[in-house]
Amino acid sequence: MKNKADSKEQASKRQPPDEVGPPDHGKFIRKANPNYIRMDWREGDGAQLGYVVLPAGIEKVFSMSANGATLGSISRALGIGLKAFGRARERQPEVQEALDLGRGELSTELQDILMMQARKGNTTAAIFLAKARAGWVEQSGQVEGVSKVTHNTVNIQINAPMTEAQVLALMEASNSPPSVVALTATPTPEQQEPTRR
Repeated sequence: MKNKADSKEQASKRQPPDEVGPPDHGKFIRKANPNYIRMDWREGDGAQLGYVVLPAGIEKVFSMSANGATLGSISRALGIGLKAFGRARERQPEVQEALDLGRGELSTELQDILMMQARKGNTTAAIFLAKARAGWVEQSGQVEGVSKVTHNTVNIQINAPMTEAQVLALMEASNSPPSVVALTATPTPEQQEPTRR
């Protein structure tokens, strides 16, 4: 019986979601900005259906997006979490459209600024625009009308010292004349005779 009484007491102390502050366990619960967001409730049992972005909130999404704000910054300004903002964008296509239009406006403004800089002689801006908007790519070693240069790589593996007979057998197997390679036999330390003192 004590557990039921405790849960009833705790339930009576709960606050509506829009008025929730930091709970005892330290995890912060965001407080939705009532100018931009309202909570949608199901009739009958009062279950939460999710946040609804109001017209002022949609304008806020557009203006922040046009100014280059991140999704996290926009959701914080609305007073909701990033996941809740994602769900709101899925439920309300007009919120996603405001975000996309704002990003498009930002892109157009940045392109205009870069184009102005490129026309003034800013080489970096010109190169960036050529790559980003005109599809230019860097092609190392490639010049139009010139055949491609092939760089061959030769790998050489040096094994343990061979005897003269082994070298001659190898050369014979590869059909190389023995006169091509000058053989100088240098004895390995194991093959050298110990010096006496």
